Amino acid sequence: MISHMSVSVAEAGVSDPTYILGFRETTISVIPASADALAKCQYSTSSRKAIQDGSATWIDWPKGNISLPATDVILFRATAVRLQATGAAVMEIIGSE
Repeated sequence: MISHMSVSVAEAGVSDPTYILGFRETTISVIPASADALAKCQYSTSSRKAIQDGSATWIDWPKGNISLPATDVILFRATAVRLQATGAAVMEIIGSE
């Protein structure tokens, strides 16, 4: 089964976590709204409880901050992803179980 989700931030900031535990493989696309905005995906393998109480460790995706659309694949079971950006941006998440 394949699931598709979309996360966005309207201005500089960090999105709420999107839980992807259960996905065997997750494709992430990050799309900054303008060339002035930098954006990146962060993922966590911390427990759901750690994410909820703010003690989770967040790891930047390998592409780092981007100003143009980019895609990468998480080939392990992460617990959650979130979008961090300096301006408006969208993150598309496609997970396969």
